[in-house]
Amino acid sequence: VRETQRHISTVKYHEDFEKHKGCFTPVVTDP
Repeated sequence: VRETQRHISTVKYHEDFEKHKGCFTPVVTDP
């Protein structure tokens, strides 16, 4: 389950990265 959760987190981060490609502001939402 943790493996899947990790994959989803990576995908979500990648999507955010793609959206904010213009203004590069990496935001890691990891507890």
